[in-house]
Amino acid sequence: MGKLTVDGFTKLVTWEATVKLNDNTSMGSATMRCDMVNLGIEKPVAGQVVLVGEAND
Repeated sequence: MGKLTVDGFTKLVTWEATVKLNDNTSMGSATMRCDMVNLGIEKPVAGQVVLVGEAND
């Protein structure tokens, strides 16, 4: 758990992490989920979506 600050907005977040140890080497990764709106970032808006494919006769 820690603080995440983006563009002046600070929120408390929890990270999920995994670490693999192999002899003298360690490798890890961490992820967290955060609602962009809670950090003052507007949700992106996609334009119209057009799918193109073969017609089913």
